[in-house]
This record gives sequence, structure tokens and C-alpha cells, in this order.
Amino acid sequence: MTQSKLAPMAALDWDDVRIFLVLAEVRSYREAGRILERGVHHLRMRFEAFEQTLGRALFVRTHNGLVLTPEGAALREQAEVMYNGARRLAASVANAKDQRRGVRIGCTEGLGSFWIVPRLLELVEKEKDISVYLNCEVAQQDVANLAVDFSIQFDRPSNPDLVVVRLCWLHVVLFASQEYVRKNGKPMSKAEIDNFNVLEISGAQIWSHALRLDEHTKPKDEFVRFGTNTASAQLIGVKRGGGLTALPTYSETITTGLVHVAEDWLLTRDVWLVCNRQVMDQPQVRKCITYIRDVFSPARFPWFRQGYISPTEIRRFIEEHELQALFEGYSDYSHLPVDPAYELPVDPILDAQVA
Repeated sequence: MTQSKLAPMAALDWDDVRIFLVLAEVRSYREAGRILERGVHHLRMRFEAFEQTLGRALFVRTHNGLVLTPEGAALREQAEVMYNGARRLAASVANAKDQRRGVRIGCTEGLGSFWIVPRLLELVEKEKDISVYLNCEVAQQDVANLAVDFSIQFDRPSNPDLVVVRLCWLHVVLFASQEYVRKNGKPMSKAEIDNFNVLEISGAQIWSHALRLDEHTKPKDEFVRFGTNTASAQLIGVKRGGGLTALPTYSETITTGLVHVAEDWLLTRDVWLVCNRQVMDQPQVRKCITYIRDVFSPARFPWFRQGYISPTEIRRFIEEHELQALFEGYSDYSHLPVDPAYELPVDPILDAQVA
């Protein structure tokens, strides 16, 4: 009788499978130990015992790190399917046990802190049966495996099992503080920005190559003197006179004292709502989706429309509607009426599921 080289399922430990998947991703015992918060020696001994249980080597040790053997590559493919399935099952069980659980929403730190949080507070105040956990991260969130119920993100996923709809468009331009411009002047075009200090943001909304900082005549390190991966640090930096930086045009609704510079540079990003189909029928999730779509409605907030509106026009809009900047008083924005002349895009799939 032929015996399988793989151990029976009863002999497998899911923790060993998780260790294997992390090692396959980072290719280093030291890095895996840091991620898993385990000692390197303990991790090595545990994994070697796992290989002995399976009866085969899963990695080849090289100077460039751990390299999967053909057997290891085959096992990794199957292990990822099983592990992700187990995560989805665990999430579904947790959802069934607690129908009053909080709705988990993922987004980038900038959108979350400056635009979504003030408005979600209005939602939870009005809807007493809803609690919300907003997970703000630079990395794209794992909606497919229910790390969050839905996310607001800049990259459209290709997974056909997800419900995806465009929320709006985000326009990004260059700003500097009034104080910085007073002391140093301002670039009239993007070709001149290497004559000024640049605050570089490495975040989801700004592609790292969008400013093409490496294409200027001066070396990048001569004019890029400060960098960060969070929008909050970026906004504080530019407000304190740190130089030029790329911010969404709706920054005019957040704070005052910014000057639009190098007006020939513009980046436009799509903003997508991505939801896991497994939670679409939950009333709390449907209410949150409906509310988020209104929060990003181009019919109410013209800076989210496909057509670009300059910071000057946004400032004029704010003044005409007697609004205040977010840091001074953002509640006024909740009362903005829908522009009847603006046609909202219709998404039949999402509209049918949240109705």
C-alpha cells in the first residue's frame, strides 16, 4: 500500500503552518521571529520539527535567505488557501455570534483622520445600534479575508468576490504655508520645485513617483529634507513652514493658511469603496455604507467631483456657504445640500444590495 509523504491532518499544527507561511514571505528566521515575537532558536527548532513531521525539506538555506523547494512552493499554495479559508470561517462564526458587533471600516490615515472621523461621529450619535471601528493604515486592507467589513481605498482590487464601487475622485496639488511663501517665495511651476524645501509623503494617496523628484537637475537629497508616511505629520510639517508638499485639494476645508503653489502639477486618484459580500446583508454594514457614500458625495462636495476644482474655488465655496475649517468647526459641512444640477453615478449592484 502506498503511503502519502505528507502527514495526516491530525498531525498538523496550525501554528506550524502559520510559521511556514511567514517564513515563506520574509525568507528569514530573524525577521519571522520579529513578526511572530518568538526567539530565533525556538523558531528554527520548531520549524525543523515541522519539516521532519512532513518528511521533506521545504526550504533551501542560501546566502540570500530561505528559498522554497518545489515541495515547499506546492505546500505554500495549498496552505494559503487553507489558512485564508480558516480566517474567513472564524470571521463568519464571530459575526454569527454577535449581531451587534461593531462595523469595521478600513481607510488610509489621511482620509480617516481628516474627513471620515468627524462624520462617522455624527452617524454613531444618530444610530444608537451601530458601533464603528475605523482602522487607518498606510497598507491596503484585507477585505477579502474580513480584516475589515469594507474599506475606502485608492486602488481597485481585481478579486471578483468583492463588491467594488467608485465613491469619488481625489485631486492632489502642491501647497506651502503662507509663512514659508513669505520667507522663500513660491515655485510658479513644477520645474522649479527643486529650488525649495519639499516635504515628501510616502502614503497610499500619493504615488512615490508622482512628483518625479529624481528627474530634477539637483540631487533629490538637496531639496527633499523631510519625509513621512502619515498625513497628520505631513500637515503639521507644512503648517509649520517645512516647505512644499502634496495634499488633497479638500485640505482647504481642513485648515487655513495654505498657499497653492506650482499650479501646473496635479494628481487625480479614484476613491473606491470595497466590501466583502459576506457582510452585505447586515443592517449595520448597509447603514454605514449608505452613510459613507453620502460623506463622499460629489453632489454635496464639489472637490470630490471628476472635474478638477482649484483650491481658490474651494475657498470661495467655503466663504459663500459660511463654513469653517475642520480644526475650527467641521459640523457645518453636514448641512451642505445636494447640488440638484449634479448627476450622481448609479451602481446597480451596490445600490440593489444596500437598498
